[in-house]
Amino acid sequence: MTFVYDGGTLDEVGTADIPLPPDELRRWAWCTEEQIRERTSELLARRVVAALRAKAEGTVFDR
Repeated sequence: MTFVYDGGTLDEVGTADIPLPPDELRRWAWCTEEQIRERTSELLARRVVAALRAKAEGTVFDR
């Protein structure tokens, strides 16, 4: 199961403070939907895009 949380809007100061747990995350980046599909597995891309659409539509998707 994957959970995606909306952390609100972040500015440069807020993004500078994002911790990178050394054993879990090496880096992060802002990405377009196309870049998400290029950088992640097909399964993860579908989940992230569904989360973005749910946010935009003010709803949830359970699959």
